[in-house]
Amino acid sequence: MFGNRLFIYLLSALLSVAAVIGGLGTAYQRHLNVPLEYSIIDGIARDGWLSKRAELRVPALASRGNTLTLQFAPTRPAVPDARMRISVCSGERQEYLVGASTTVAISLRAACEPRVVTIEALDTFRASPTDQRDLGAQLNGVTVSS
Repeated sequence: MFGNRLFIYLLSALLSVAAVIGGLGTAYQRHLNVPLEYSIIDGIARDGWLSKRAELRVPALASRGNTLTLQFAPTRPAVPDARMRISVCSGERQEYLVGASTTVAISLRAACEPRVVTIEALDTFRASPTDQRDLGAQLNGVTVSS
């Protein structure tokens, strides 16, 4: 009788550990390093500044439950907060006001592969006479999670 209970307890513990390991293994968390991964990023300079139009292509995601988090830098010299329009797979466009240290979370519910996130700066500026780029906002980091 004691042996049967012990076997059931051990089997339950083993199955619980297997379920936890399986769940953690299917979770998708990835931090994209902007300067290094140009195969999936267009329109973002090495210093993190977004041009007038930028695209992030995020491949191989689960079918649901994916979130893209954009962390913007607080620097936008002598210019008011940036207005950004963001869409996923050419779908519905949402506008965001990006100020000091803004974090924007976007749901990646679209069914295209790879998921293409388009970021448009609605009010660009030029940093200096020597830097002729049309700049929107500066990214600190991009995180994709599931």
